[in-house]
Parts: sequence; structure tokens; C-alpha cells
Amino acid sequence: MTGPEELHAVRFQRALWVGVAALTAARVLGLVLSPVQLHGDEAQYWNWSHEFAWGYFSKPPLIAWAIAATTGLFGDGEAAVRLAAPFTHAFGAVCLGLLGRDMFGPRIGFWSGAVYIVMPGIWLSSAVISTDALLLPVWSFALLALRRFVDRGGWGWAAALGVGIGVGFLAKYATIYFVVGLAILVALDPAVRRRIFSLPGALAAVIAVALLSPNLAWNAAHEFQTVSHTAANANWSGPNFRPMKLLEFWGAQFGVFGPLTLVMLLAAVFGWPRLDPEARAKARFLIAFVLPAFVVVSAQAFINRANANWAACMYPASCVLVAFWASEGRRLALPRLGGVRLSSRWLAVAVAMHVGFGAVFAAAGLAPTFADSIGAANAFKRTRSWDDTAHAVRAAYERGHDGDVYAIVAVDNRLLFHGLEYYGREDPLPLRMWLRYADAKSHAEARAPLTTDDAGPVLIVNEREGELERIRGDFERLVRVGEADIDLGGGKARTLEFFAGYGFAPVPRDAAYELRWSPAG
Repeated sequence: MTGPEELHAVRFQRALWVGVAALTAARVLGLVLSPVQLHGDEAQYWNWSHEFAWGYFSKPPLIAWAIAATTGLFGDGEAAVRLAAPFTHAFGAVCLGLLGRDMFGPRIGFWSGAVYIVMPGIWLSSAVISTDALLLPVWSFALLALRRFVDRGGWGWAAALGVGIGVGFLAKYATIYFVVGLAILVALDPAVRRRIFSLPGALAAVIAVALLSPNLAWNAAHEFQTVSHTAANANWSGPNFRPMKLLEFWGAQFGVFGPLTLVMLLAAVFGWPRLDPEARAKARFLIAFVLPAFVVVSAQAFINRANANWAACMYPASCVLVAFWASEGRRLALPRLGGVRLSSRWLAVAVAMHVGFGAVFAAAGLAPTFADSIGAANAFKRTRSWDDTAHAVRAAYERGHDGDVYAIVAVDNRLLFHGLEYYGREDPLPLRMWLRYADAKSHAEARAPLTTDDAGPVLIVNEREGELERIRGDFERLVRVGEADIDLGGGKARTLEFFAGYGFAPVPRDAAYELRWSPAG
């Protein structure tokens, strides 16, 4: 016979499942109805999806596989390209709901999943296809598998942990922070250490390595393209110390996780030593998967720069930690924050705020005029008017120049290249990438570089104003033949200049070339 506690647990779990399902259905409907076009990165991933591989120029393979699955079922439209994202995040919310329930009970399980599924960053990540849309749910599954392996043991959860880590690396190399967090726990927590240094723990390691190995082999066969690109993004080539970039990165986290929830997270991280031993051990388990990414990416931001999402993998564990801290604040008599003692009431306020943000975000995605009216045109400009852009370039290509027919269309921006590739897919142009450097710095440059083997006049599509003089130096003759101003709404425009290029003979990209174009050159 079911008792009051069991009924209580069922109600919380059912509420989370129903909420996640309803929100996911709404997000899928939003994808279908949205006029928002693909960002150049999304178009690049779509291109990858047409050829199965264990790795691609700048990312591990899971994102291409996910797109191949959804577009194979539903065609190549924007909604189909992005379709995996809302479902994977729903899976992540379910995993965190189970993790919170296992660690702290059904009420905290509910709040763990709720905080995740309405997190501001997840609203955005559910509307686009990106590596984070795959990494965070897989990370959440790996956290759940690890906790259950520690608590229950067994070969099954050990295998699940290995799958979570291995697939995580196939989603994004930021999974290395999970390994760092696990290493911290092994050093500090005897229970974790016993499980990991056991035969089932060895199985987890074998499975993780087995899943990652094909990608490592692919990288070795391709001069470690993906690893090199990841390292190049960090750009630690010089002692550039930029405290303002660090502050910008920290400030951006309020937008990713939410202002109230981030304050609660900081309170939990700084206040966990005051907990009783059992609660302290559980909080330490979660903090081990919060701090590594935050500390390393903060250092990266201080040295050079860091995108707001580079530490996104800290947030699955943060959702559970915040749910515990806020929900148990009164019972545990946790210290007040600014005179206010945190409670689930404040957590409810935070979730309500995020739902409101999500409603505004969804409205902006569905109605471009509304986005423009609230000053969000800049946020959407890279996902607008790509069909018009493709038509403008097609028209310039078909006009030719002085009776000459263009053999090639060369562009100077990889995002423009991939946008033209996707939105011109029904009638493909002979696209090439003009190379700014001696070596390819992007997938487009590696796959379709403009070379001296490309005979005939070239239609140059110049979007980056600062590149024009460099491009001019690579041709015997460059003739301006027109321009296109593509309206992006909200006073924004995509301006393209067209040139007919004759006699392509690129200047050697040597030290003298770099010195000439450096700021001090």
C-alpha cells in the first residue's frame, strides 16, 4: 500500500515529467513556426552531417551524427536541423531530476530538473543546434550514473558511467572537466575512490576510452585538426592579461544561469563547509563538477578571452546544488544572504523569472518585428535574410563581367560561405574560400580553398571591409562590379561588395606578409 511519502514523491516526479514534456512540445512547435534561419555554424554542422566521420575540423562528431539522424527523418529544413536540441535538453532535465531525488529527495529532484529546463542558457540552446545541446544532457547522465555507481555499485552503472564520459567526449572536449572533477573526488572521497579503483570502475574506464579512441585515431590521421583548433581558440600565445575580459565573462554568467540562481550558487559554493557532514559530502560531490570549468575558463578569460558558454558544463551540477541549498535553507539554518535567508520560495521566483524570459525569447524568435522593437535585432542578425543573400550572390554570379562567365565564387568569411552553401543548396554555386593565412583556419578553408588551379575569372564576394586590400594583392586585376545591402531588420544590414578577379596569384603568406598587415606594420 502506497504511503504519504511515496505519494508525495510521485507527485513531485510527475509534475517534473509533465512540465518537461509540455515545455519540450512547445519548443518543438516553436522550431517549426520560427522564421529564424540557420547561423553559419549551424549550416556548417549540417554540411558535416552529409558525410559520416569520427571527427570534423573544429568539433568532435556527435553533433553531425545528431543532425544526420533528424534530417534523415524530416528533411533539411531549419527545424529538422535543430530538432535534436529540445529533446536532448529534456533528457538532461530528467537525469538531473533523478539525481536530485537520489541525493536529497523528491522535492529537490523536482527543483533540480526545473532549474535546468528553464535556465536562460537552455532556452537559447534549445532553439539552435550546438555542441552544448549535446554535451550538457550527456554530462547530466554521466553525473547520474556516477552517483548511482557510488551509492549502489554494480556493473550496469559502471558501464553507464563509461558511456556517459565517452559519448561526452564525442560531443565536446570540455568533457575533460568531468574527468578533472572525478579525479578531485577520487582524491577527497573514500567512497568514490573505492568504486573507481575496482573492477567495475576499470570497466567504466575501458568503455570511455573505447568510445573516444576512434575520434583520437581520426585526429591523428588528420594532423590533429580538431585538437589544434580547440587549442587555437584559447590563444595563449602571449602574456595578454585582460581583467575586463574576465569581468565580462563573469557578468555573462548571470545571463546564462540567471541572476538569482547564480547568487544562490555562489552562496552554496562559499557556504558548503558549514553544512553537517552528510550534507557537506553531497555538496562536495556536486561542487567538484562546478569549479574546474569555472576556474579554468576564468583564467582563460583573464589571459585572453572566453565566450560565455565555455564554462556551461558547470551548470548541470549547479542546478542540483542550488535546488538543495535553496530548498533546505530554512531547515539547515543556513546563513542569510544580504539579510535574506534563501528558501524554495526564492527558487520559485527564479524559475518564474526564467519562464518569463523564455516567453519573451520565444516571442522574439517567432516575430522578428517584436525582436526589433525590444532592441534584439543585433542578437538575431546572423540568422536573418540568408535566402536573400544567396539570391543576391546568385544574381551577381549569373551576370558575369564584360561577357566573361565566372568560374568560381570566392568569399572571405566562413559564416558567409556556409550560409550560401545551405541556402543555395537547391542550385549550388561553385564556392571557394579566400585564404587569409597560409594554413586553413576553418572547415571551409580546408575543404574548398581558392587556389591557382581555379581557372577563369573569379567572382569575389567581400563582406569583411578590412580584408579588401589583402584580397586585391592576390589578383593581377580586381574590378568592382556591384554591391548588395541585405536588410536584416532593426536597422541592421549585411553589406556585400562584388569584384571580378583576374589572374589569381596569392602573395606568399610568410613573415614579411604578416608584418606588413600587423597593426605596427
